[in-house]
Amino acid sequence: MGVRARDGRTAFAVPGGNEMIMLITAVLGTIWFGVLLVTGRLGFLALIMAVGGGYMWFRYRQTRIQGRARYDADSGFPHAIASTTE
Repeated sequence: MGVRARDGRTAFAVPGGNEMIMLITAVLGTIWFGVLLVTGRLGFLALIMAVGGGYMWFRYRQTRIQGRARYDADSGFPHAIASTTE
């Protein structure tokens, strides 16, 4: 989420809670799956946690990075509006 004031002040922040939760899920799922594999059992839930958590972490991270890039790319937009309204 980004905000720009007419006087040039800016603020940009993306909530990162979901990204961190998915990373933790992927790590724990991988560890759990490894433990189950070593003990001779097969755990599909652990595998789903590892793969799904890793995929979703990547997607959340990609969305955050793309959002920041878009925000930085349109940095001249408020100045164009300010110059036409004065």
